[in-house]
Amino acid sequence: MCSLLIFGTSLSQTPPLIFETSFPSFEKAEGIYLPQGSVNGKTYWVGPKPNATHALWYDNKNYKRWMVGEFKDTNLLYNFPNDALGFDVDGEIPVGSSYYHTVSIAAPRLFYSSFTFTESMDDDGSISGKITINHNKYDKKTFGGTDGDDFIKKGYAQIDNLPSNLEASIIRISDSTLELSLLNKASYHDDDTSFILTFTDDAYGNGGKADSTFYNTQKIEIEFIKIISVSKNGGDYDSIQTALNKADEHDVIKIAEGTYTESIVVAETLTNIVIIGEGPGRTIIQADTIPFIANSGVLNLHPVYKNKTSAYVEGVTIQNGVISVSSAADDNRGAGIKAWTLVMKNCRVLNNAVTSDNFQISGGGISAENLEIYDCEISGNRVESQSPSLPASGGGIFVTSIIAKNCTISGNYCSGDGGGLYKSYNRDKKSSLINTTIYNNESGAKAGGLNVINNLECINSIIYGNKSGENSDIYQNNSEEPMYVWNSIIGDVKGY
Repeated sequence: MCSLLIFGTSLSQTPPLIFETSFPSFEKAEGIYLPQGSVNGKTYWVGPKPNATHALWYDNKNYKRWMVGEFKDTNLLYNFPNDALGFDVDGEIPVGSSYYHTVSIAAPRLFYSSFTFTESMDDDGSISGKITINHNKYDKKTFGGTDGDDFIKKGYAQIDNLPSNLEASIIRISDSTLELSLLNKASYHDDDTSFILTFTDDAYGNGGKADSTFYNTQKIEIEFIKIISVSKNGGDYDSIQTALNKADEHDVIKIAEGTYTESIVVAETLTNIVIIGEGPGRTIIQADTIPFIANSGVLNLHPVYKNKTSAYVEGVTIQNGVISVSSAADDNRGAGIKAWTLVMKNCRVLNNAVTSDNFQISGGGISAENLEIYDCEISGNRVESQSPSLPASGGGIFVTSIIAKNCTISGNYCSGDGGGLYKSYNRDKKSSLINTTIYNNESGAKAGGLNVINNLECINSIIYGNKSGENSDIYQNNSEEPMYVWNSIIGDVKGY
């Protein structure tokens, strides 16, 4: 039997676990799993109570994920492979190719929305955002006090090593939710630091105790930014690529007015990126001076799939990138900009293209898993495949989830599906188009304007005047999760 060590908490016995799923065929496996023992020194749990029909273990070698399988006394070694060793709680476990389950400790515990505060982009020592702390209310345990209480002032929590002049506040929102914020401005804010948060017994109600609540003590990081200026005349650097090469996590790249002709790829180690220009009419980033002749994209902020980059881009035009895919090793999407999680404000993405004769391609202007765009124009972008049998999608944008507000998506083309926007499958995040216009786009197959798989709402928007091979503005691929429309002008809709 192994021991579980968590910062500030130690249990002498392996704890029971809770297995939860949103996948119907695995619902019979939901419930509490008790530690059963080990095989070849590798821990496993059996559940759900009371029937104990399944085994649960953690594969720490190949897949780095929780595994669950039907438990049979005579066949445990078959269900419990030799590469499963150790365990880690609160992981997410893909089953098959697209569905996720969660595993957590079956005990009172705290969940933190983040373990990091970041300095505001004013670079003045003030801290932006809040951290939400949730109690799982296991065994009816809760937070103590009353709504509105400040746990710091009440003495229910203490902070150690907080930077000088910052003040912590922890406000009770409900018996299961607290909000932690940092007030004032740090006197010294050049180097990253951290502090320790610890709750006392008084923080808990219904008999809860500090020493039996997981993550009762937690280390919280503070990342102080620095501003790096890019200018043709007197900045820290005269190229965006050089500035990003010198940047650390959460540093802000401020780009002066001018036209910057370069193809930018961030370092694999940089996963949080902030780029701010002086406005889309003044700060222009381009791969070439002429549309559709470049041999590279403009902004690749997600060069390695396993590194899930988060980027914020404001006040720039991104234009004239071209990605020509000629081998399986080539990048195949996002000639304008590519990121994992991307927020764009007051930007234009113009005249970018992804092309190929023999490979799947997508996202002529933008490619992202999670995209938020505000007050943006996405126009003149293209995805062109010479092979009808290979998918081409999202002439303007290819995403898994999107929030678009006050945006225009027009004049884009895709030889396949989704001339303007292709929204792929996402079970967990609702996508929204708000005050957004999708018009005058074209596709060679389905959906001149919008191809949507699932989980999308359209509010006060226009999707009209687009052309496609099958004469539709919108193609909906999933009849079980339809698109919801409020107060919008919608053209031809086809699909399931």
